Amino acid sequence: MLFLLKYSLKNLLRSYARSSILCVGLSTSFILIVWLLSFNYSAQKQMTQEVTQQFIGYAQLFHQEYYNQDYSEINPYRVLKIDPTKYHEASNVCGRLTIPTFISGPQNMAGLLLIGLDPQKELQNSSIHKMIAQGTFLNEDDANNIIIGKRLSKKLGVQQGDELVVLGQALDGSIANDLFTVSAIIDFGGGDLEERVAFTNLASGRNFLSMPADTFHQLVSFQSTDSLLPFNETQSKIDNWQQLLPDVALSMRFTSSFCWLLSVVIVLIVGAGVANAFFLSFAEREDEIKSLNIIGIPSSWITLSLGIESLCLTLFSLFIGNILAWLIVTYFSIHPLDMMFMTGGQPILLGGMEISSAVSFIHYPLFYLVANIIIISFTSLAMVYPIWSAVKRSKHVA
Repeated sequence: MLFLLKYSLKNLLRSYARSSILCVGLSTSFILIVWLLSFNYSAQKQMTQEVTQQFIGYAQLFHQEYYNQDYSEINPYRVLKIDPTKYHEASNVCGRLTIPTFISGPQNMAGLLLIGLDPQKELQNSSIHKMIAQGTFLNEDDANNIIIGKRLSKKLGVQQGDELVVLGQALDGSIANDLFTVSAIIDFGGGDLEERVAFTNLASGRNFLSMPADTFHQLVSFQSTDSLLPFNETQSKIDNWQQLLPDVALSMRFTSSFCWLLSVVIVLIVGAGVANAFFLSFAEREDEIKSLNIIGIPSSWITLSLGIESLCLTLFSLFIGNILAWLIVTYFSIHPLDMMFMTGGQPILLGGMEISSAVSFIHYPLFYLVANIIIISFTSLAMVYPIWSAVKRSKHVA
């Protein structure tokens, strides 16, 4: 076996240029696969965190009849009665109200969803307050303060400190109307959400809706569905963000599938190139293989020798590829990759909100293992025909 190994390595070194090209090709394909999968994993993890932390939350608890089947409409008359002690003890659960309203300013009028927030809990869990461009976030004691989006403020012609007329329907069926003061302007990066939602505190929302205390339309968790389980009752339902934002979840799944498919395509192309290179190499060594047959070397020995050559080259290439891939992923974990190169410098909007374009890579050992297995498997399959063909020709001549 030692002689076979030395003989195979000698053949690889004898064709130094070809072996180097094959080594570079295999190493590069490994690096590309790990880079692609790490980029996709890190970007999706970051996007999920930003989407769930900014507004929608990781999961929501609501009345079974609150949303329609495709989550496009809400029924504000379906509310949750929550034990106040249990609610205050759940620090990572935020209660919300959702109020379909019309809002009127000096220049225009618009329909939107006025959302009642628990300011103290939102500051601890969500990142809505981080999007404030002008003014200050809501306070529990402030009456009839409202936060509107930058696009909506331009549409209505109002600024911080101006008053707006808000119209809607209370839960008792009466017409709800009141004056609200713009306490802040929020910037979601120019997304549709800037015109579709506005925020006030729970007390102002309940007063506007003539809504009893300790009632909510939604309980939002920013960590997991488990936080909502103590509040789940017969008439309530828990859905995660993927069910609430199916379009966003679908786009993420498509991107992930595309990256895996692209990785397989890369390996197929490299595998075909490696197979072709070895086929030419074995063809050039046909006289050598014939001579080995003539002097009585068994075909199994020749097959094993050629297999060891391909295996040694593959393993050495993967050794180099693993080191370089780890260094590259480490570099992008320290220096985040700006995804704006993919959008021509335009902001990235997801779920009506702008998300950060800088992706900090995360080391995920499974990707290294998967990339090694994929390349070894495809390279081994690609080598079957060249080896079989070389041995067959040598047998035929002998």
